[in-house]
Amino acid sequence: MTPVRGRSTRRRWAVLAGVVVLVLVAGLTAWQAIGDGTGSPADADPTRPNANASTGPAVPDGFAACGAELCPTTPLCWGGLVAISGTAMPPRKANCAGEHSWETFAAVRRPDDAADLPQDELLAHHTIAAACSASVLAARSAEPTRSRAWVRDAWPIELPADQGWLVHCLARPESGGSKGPAFRPA
Repeated sequence: MTPVRGRSTRRRWAVLAGVVVLVLVAGLTAWQAIGDGTGSPADADPTRPNANASTGPAVPDGFAACGAELCPTTPLCWGGLVAISGTAMPPRKANCAGEHSWETFAAVRRPDDAADLPQDELLAHHTIAAACSASVLAARSAEPTRSRAWVRDAWPIELPADQGWLVHCLARPESGGSKGPAFRPA
């Protein structure tokens, strides 16, 4: 008995429809795994400081992941910091071996909801406050008893090549400057 032509055509259409569905499901799965078209995974928001290192954004050059924070791999020291009408100006790098005012002890990706905060309000933001806490400062300090009373601040610094912003957790002695790095590299 020869198959009826109508059944054969319906079977081909059913197989073709099944293939189309499989391709769509595979494509959707791949799109979700790759992300939203920006090149980063959809669940790895680069502004989320607690992003898992395995799924999160790349760690910026000069930093290593250390818990919820990013820690400098070499000491980062800064001269005076200037904010004009609440807007932080780019800081001037200083030689850590010489006299300097501020040193980065940790950093965090700037949260989206902190993008419009004036510089002097950054340290009050819950995510930034946790990253720049006295306990993180003590954990990163080469001499915790010496740096325990240091003044802490948070300073936004833009990363190169449109990689976003980091908020640097800075510290300095209560009076005067510092000489030599005070915080251990990651």
